[in-house]
Amino acid sequence: MLFDTIPPEEDDRLTRTLIGTMMGLLPTIDGNLIEIMNGLQESGEIPALKAEIAALGANPGYDRVRGALKPAVFAAMQKKPVPEEVWRVAAHDHVISGDNPVAVKKGDMVVLSIESATRADLAAGTADVSAVFGGMRKGKGRRPTHGCPGYAMAMGIIFGAVAVILNETD
Repeated sequence: MLFDTIPPEEDDRLTRTLIGTMMGLLPTIDGNLIEIMNGLQESGEIPALKAEIAALGANPGYDRVRGALKPAVFAAMQKKPVPEEVWRVAAHDHVISGDNPVAVKKGDMVVLSIESATRADLAAGTADVSAVFGGMRKGKGRRPTHGCPGYAMAMGIIFGAVAVILNETD
């Protein structure tokens, strides 16, 4: 489909899209699904989630299923996100503020702990998995270095897969 929709004169975009899908989207979905299901099993939430999904009735639709699953799925992802960390090359000089400010020079390699960010949000009561996807691409004042364009698709696949797994397990 990508070869059919991206014109030949945009081979660079086609290459980036293929690499992003194979190296970013698929492993992130796979890893998060495994960690979500492990987390739900360890926390004992599966029976209650199964009952909640069943109570929605036949063909409840994506939005209702997502609403029922979102708190548990987000919490599981925030406890153990995949990937746990990423690295980036600094595009410009910057100082990372905090208790111990760190000067970063353009070209420096910076390792970012996604797990620290998501766990801090979880501890603060903030349900947000956008850090797993490099931040949010859309929204007022948001302009991350990398906000995954596949965020909505990935979360749709994750919610759908979790719903199917819960529906099929005893």
